[in-house]
Amino acid sequence: MDAPTLDVALFVQRFDPQSLDFYRPILARHTASIKVRRETTALPNLQKIFLQTLALSNSQGFQAMGLRDLSAATGISLGALYSYIDSKDHLLRMILEQVNDGLGQIISEQAAQPLEPRQHLTTLLRALLYTAEALHPWLFFAMMEGHHLPARPEAAASTEALPSCGQIIDAALIEVLNATRGIGQLRWADTTMAAALIKPLVTEWVLNRETFAARSLPVEHYADAVVAFVEQSLLLGP
Repeated sequence: MDAPTLDVALFVQRFDPQSLDFYRPILARHTASIKVRRETTALPNLQKIFLQTLALSNSQGFQAMGLRDLSAATGISLGALYSYIDSKDHLLRMILEQVNDGLGQIISEQAAQPLEPRQHLTTLLRALLYTAEALHPWLFFAMMEGHHLPARPEAAASTEALPSCGQIIDAALIEVLNATRGIGQLRWADTTMAAALIKPLVTEWVLNRETFAARSLPVEHYADAVVAFVEQSLLLGP
């Protein structure tokens, strides 16, 4: 079966932070801590909170941002802000969970496609890059700030172990590389090392997107180059 043609516009539409639907999973995921349950109130306020968090983090850094800064930027009083977030650590975790959820959805959907392993690999690369384009400010934040998430000794182990977006990408690549090696179409036996070399090609789009934009290089062309490089460097057979 031929690999499906992926449309970056559909990824951008699906992960649109300007749409209130984008914030509905956050509201559902944090029913225990978000005290405002009416969607017509909660969703617009969550949108303000997260968009302004990303903007303030980009201008002054997340660690330097205070909740009073966030209150001023959103126009939501400090007391009302605590109806949505317990702390900056809680806010950070909410953003990382949203990023992880988006990546997980895309990876699972690609894995469910009835494709040959090498097609899975190239399609996964395109899907990851298109997701990186759609979720760019969120993924950039997660990569830059995710390591600041502290351990929560009072929490359950499953809550403590929030994987980084890099770990999620790495695991997905290793899985599909193992399958490709299993049918004799991978040049390298060490799939962990192969994934370690491929992953920076994905994260490069996130971390240096402005450089590519200055060159008027769309993500589709970058994805074409990444796929061609991986096919020529790592894959055997037609």
